[in-house]
Amino acid sequence: MQQMLYKTEALTSSNIDQIKSIYEDFRLKATKDYRYEIEPLDYYSFKDTLEAGKIHGIALFEDSVPQGVLIYVFEDHKAIELNIIHIPDRKELNKKRLALLEGLLETLKGRTDWKVISYPLLGFQETFTRDIALLKFQLVGQAMVKFDFSDAIAYKVLQKADVGNFPEGYKVESWDEKYFDSAVEVINLGFKNSKDANFDPRFLTPEGCAEVIRKITGNFFGHFLAAETKVLVKEGIVEGVCFVNMATPAKANVPLISVRKNIRNKGLGKFILKEAVVSVIRALSDQKIGANQLNAAVETDNYPALKMYRKLGFREEFTYPHAYFKNTNYKEQ
Repeated sequence: MQQMLYKTEALTSSNIDQIKSIYEDFRLKATKDYRYEIEPLDYYSFKDTLEAGKIHGIALFEDSVPQGVLIYVFEDHKAIELNIIHIPDRKELNKKRLALLEGLLETLKGRTDWKVISYPLLGFQETFTRDIALLKFQLVGQAMVKFDFSDAIAYKVLQKADVGNFPEGYKVESWDEKYFDSAVEVINLGFKNSKDANFDPRFLTPEGCAEVIRKITGNFFGHFLAAETKVLVKEGIVEGVCFVNMATPAKANVPLISVRKNIRNKGLGKFILKEAVVSVIRALSDQKIGANQLNAAVETDNYPALKMYRKLGFREEFTYPHAYFKNTNYKEQ
């Protein structure tokens, strides 16, 4: 039997039209197979964006016949966000996926200007979990939890949730820009040793955390809900923060929540999360937003966080592995 031989090429203006049908197939399957929340760019917008150098890609060929595509982005924080690996024909699927990833690693070989490749294996991509480890990618389990606004039981759980006695001297306020610097410190201290920092190096430094918060409050990740974002304050010092935004017109999201280490395990994280959930429900009731759920991503082995969400009426919707590959050649520029 003849062995399949695959070759890869960087996507350019001269070969991108060869993968048009593959990209269109990906767009048809993006929400169902890959859990995309919004439809990807149409082909011609994708082509223009690639030719402008804002996104990049690798094409897979067998005897000059296109077989698949890998799409990625160089982020300002030196991470490479791998958006998708799509193979329409699932014959020898993982061999083709590995060939595309090897093509990407070969393209990046020897470069010192990137820290990590970040690749969430959402939806059908989860079937690549075992094989991607062959290329020395590491994995972090992620759970997507959601509070379903159409679920009466979720409301009952929230209503009965015991958040304990609120300590004297603390108060909860809505977001104000005056809290920005303190919030950066809280998020940095809370996330710099988390597994999330393995695939998002911004959490390792105050500067990186400032970039994340600036993008949240600047509507980069969706419409920021300042009134629903809750800040835990004591004597003018921010002790905790729970950010809330609209990831899509139908989904509210908690992108970040953290409290200072010295007040953990005292129920204060659960307290500000409950305040945020109640505030989102109030905004929904007042028709200020039109969401059908509030969701958040949590590490699957972060049992205290998962327990906190469950106690407030959230339930796990799905889990997925987040793969990452660190660049041992990285050098600070």
